Amino acid sequence: MIVYRILIKSKLFLLLVFLCSFVVVTSHGDEVSRIEREAELIDFQSIRDVLKSDNLEEEVEKRVEEVQEVRQERVDRTRNLYNIPSEEDFWPFFSEYWLVSNQTVLKWDFRKPDYGIEESFKKFLEDLGHYEVEFRILLLDSPNITHAYLPAGPNRYLFLLSVPFIRSMDLTRLEISTLLYENFIRAKSRFFEQKVSSEKLQALFGGNFHGEKINMEIFSQLKRNYDKVLFEDGYTFQEQFQVTKQLDNTFKGRENIWNAYYSLLGKIDNLIKTNFLYTHYSQIYPSPELQKGWIRPKRAREF
Repeated sequence: MIVYRILIKSKLFLLLVFLCSFVVVTSHGDEVSRIEREAELIDFQSIRDVLKSDNLEEEVEKRVEEVQEVRQERVDRTRNLYNIPSEEDFWPFFSEYWLVSNQTVLKWDFRKPDYGIEESFKKFLEDLGHYEVEFRILLLDSPNITHAYLPAGPNRYLFLLSVPFIRSMDLTRLEISTLLYENFIRAKSRFFEQKVSSEKLQALFGGNFHGEKINMEIFSQLKRNYDKVLFEDGYTFQEQFQVTKQLDNTFKGRENIWNAYYSLLGKIDNLIKTNFLYTHYSQIYPSPELQKGWIRPKRAREF
């Protein structure tokens, strides 16, 4: 936990530098080099005839070229300080920033035992043919977000999972794995990124703002969009149907996994109907009762 706290705070510092200043220019970036200063003190043009007579003109030309190269390197170095990250580098930074800014709501910074969830989910993924998947599960001591994923870059996954939520239903590790797999499929579908991103944000990725002013409202709006999806709007019926049917198709032929998933949906459905802390669940993920109906095997017709 201490290591994770240090890691996430260091990432936050880097992101805040990126988001709040956008003018990170070190003293070395604009510092004129010794070679350039020496060149400024000498007017090579005015002494060209003298240099020519002493057969030093060629040496001077090399010196001038060297000065020009050093000067261009300094200009390029300064300009590069204003590079904007690519999309794949931006998402994990902003997700970490959002997590830190919502620590008091999510309560991820708490002492927790090793539940064995990560190892169980890793094996679960491998059993389904997903090998060498890079993921992290951040446990929350809060019911405000029951489970979710945050953008973490290409082929990387960051899952949020509420400990009170899974404890309230006494979920097995297999049931928890099916729940995480739901979020895994959402992440691969990039539903979240599509909901929170904007054309203005997309236009920034991989660019450079040297000599320009960044519209910081773009990032403020992005943070509000994160909040809106995770705390208020969630996913549509169509998105939920797509994810549920994909899990149904994947789990068919694996009776123990399918039964665990169906059991999970039943437990969630019962929880949100009996525990006021989770009445908002269907607002985010519509809805466990419908999900059960979507995958419930149809009875054979009698003739």
